[in-house]
Amino acid sequence: MNSKVSTSLLEMQLEREKCEQEHLFFTRRFFMPRMGFKFSVNWHHEYIAWAIDEVIAGRIDNLVINVPPGSGKVGSTGTDQASQVIY
Repeated sequence: MNSKVSTSLLEMQLEREKCEQEHLFFTRRFFMPRMGFKFSVNWHHEYIAWAIDEVIAGRIDNLVINVPPGSGKVGSTGTDQASQVIY
């Protein structure tokens, strides 16, 4: 078996697991393909990612994210701009 193939498959599996465990990693991984430019992380992105991880874990029941336009909320939450649905 080609070691490059197995390494690539292993890297893909590790990346998938990290995406499932860390919201900020997931956001950074898929921002470029969706938006066309690199995601620049600031302190509030880390806080939003932490809050979303807490919601997913069930430790926070309700969450409202209120930041000004252009703050990266759309990229951080996975909100589709056309439908305004969080997925």
